[in-house]
Parts: sequence; structure tokens; C-alpha cells
Amino acid sequence: GYSQVDALVDSHLNPEAFDRLPSHPPSPFKAAGQKVLLVSKSEGIVKSTPGFEVIRRLPSFVSLETRLSEGRMTEYTVDLLTAAGSVVLVHRDAEVVERDVEFVRYMEDINGLFAYETEPEYLKRPRAAEDEMFPLPLVAEESRDDGTKEGPPGLLPLRRAYSLDSRRRHPIVRHFSNDRPELQASFAPLVKRPTTVDASREVVILVDPYSTGACIAREILNRGYNVIALWSHNIDKEMREHIPASVGDETNGGGALNYLAELTEEGTLERTASMLKDTIVTGEKKKLRIVACLAGAEFGVPLADSLSEVLNVRTNG
Repeated sequence: GYSQVDALVDSHLNPEAFDRLPSHPPSPFKAAGQKVLLVSKSEGIVKSTPGFEVIRRLPSFVSLETRLSEGRMTEYTVDLLTAAGSVVLVHRDAEVVERDVEFVRYMEDINGLFAYETEPEYLKRPRAAEDEMFPLPLVAEESRDDGTKEGPPGLLPLRRAYSLDSRRRHPIVRHFSNDRPELQASFAPLVKRPTTVDASREVVILVDPYSTGACIAREILNRGYNVIALWSHNIDKEMREHIPASVGDETNGGGALNYLAELTEEGTLERTASMLKDTIVTGEKKKLRIVACLAGAEFGVPLADSLSEVLNVRTNG
């Protein structure tokens, strides 16, 4: 199989392999899946993570990544960086995946992911205060079908109705890389042809390689290329350290991200390009060659596009 990480790297470093990829997903799908970002609706010091053990027993469970463990402080999830972790669910039956996603959301709603050392602070449901200020309109009693008698005589609160179909999440299909040995029996690996290029003498500039960008860096390093991590000014220390656990998993081809260098962009595009060119002269004065410049995250797209044009490599600039 292949993933978006494989496809991105191939598009810059192995065009023949990229051209062999299908123009649209194969059909019928071999499996359905979804990556679920875990939402913390409470905060406190973690005593244990019983919810994680329950999630690991779900029929579609594949993997769970989290930075939270005993003694760590949880916080309310408000964006990607404050997510409590992520779970990958895959199963041949899409309904199994859907049920498991709903169960994970239920665990979040009841604050069942964590046990705390101290009394946790729970996130108040915003809708509750809103309903107090703006009560639901009243409708005639005959439209009510649950037999209750709330509200003034003859009038009852209007209830919101949801159909199962309107709440159904479309399953997301993921094609896995060759670094997933436990799935190779079900997913035929994509065979990559060896090239005659000496990747050890070539350099890829990766702009803002955090989160999925770290996975891109891992893939490029595994192919033998040198990687320079180039950070934009707006990427802080916390974001730079946002690296998925799978990147360092040595059992699946991971390990430390040994960059040729980690640099921060200069004040101008020209100075940044000059800094990069100076960096690719090794201690033995053996000059390397920059062969690609790509973005590791959304924040890095503008810089990667402009810089790739200046460096005269494949570009969107």
C-alpha cells in the first residue's frame, strides 16, 4: 500500500513511482478507517488512563498515540496541539468503524479517558447557558409524541430531531505504508524500484516538519537522503516538539530524526537561501546537492513555495 506521505515524497524524489500511483482510489475499498483526535473535556493531574485500555480493545483498533501519562496535566482540548491523543481505527466493515468512533466520543463525553489524582475541572457545556438565555420555542401539544406534559397547557417545548443518516460520518479510507507489518497480509505492498542516485549526497529542505511533517522527514531519511529542517519564525518550541510516537518507533523503521541541520529562516528569502547553500558544505568541504524543498505543515507552505523557486527545484511558486 501507500500513504499520502509516500506519495508526497515520491512526487519530489521518485517521479516514476509517483506516476505509477492510481489516479483515483481503487474500488471496492479493502477497508474503512478513521483517525480520531481525542478530545479532553476536563483538566487535572492524570492518575491513570483507563479509557485508553478500553479503546485498545475495540474491534477496529490499530494504534493509539498520546503525550499524556501518569502524573501529567491534562487541559481542555481547543485545537490540534491540545488534543489528548489520536486513535487509528480500521476494519473491513465500515459500520464497525462507525460504532467504535461513536464509542470513543461517548468516552469523551463522560470524561472516561482519565482518572485524576485531584478533583477534575469539567468543561461546561456551552449550549446549556445558551438554552437558558434563549429557550426553545413552544409548539402545539398534539405535535408531541412522547406523552409528557411539560410547558403551559396546550404548548410544549420544540425538540431538536436528528436522523441517524444526518449524523453518520463518512468512513475515511487510508492506504498504509510498507512499514506496517501487521497489515501486510491484507494490504499488498507497493514495490519501489531502486534508483542509481546516491541519495547520501543529496539534501531535501523540509519546512516546518512537525506533526505529519515529522513523518515526512522520517520517510525521506529512511530513503537515505539528508534532511535540513527549516523552521518558520512563527513555529514555537512546543510545535517543533510535536512529533508522532510512530516516528521514533524502531520496530517499524523509526528512530531519531538525525537532521543534517536545524535552521530558522532569515529575515529575507535571499538570506535564507544563502544560509542553506552554506550549510550543505560538509566538514570535508564536500558539497552536497539540494534536490527538493517541500512543506512539512501548512504554516510552511508559503516559505517552501517561494524558496523552492529560488533554489531552482520542483516548485509551486
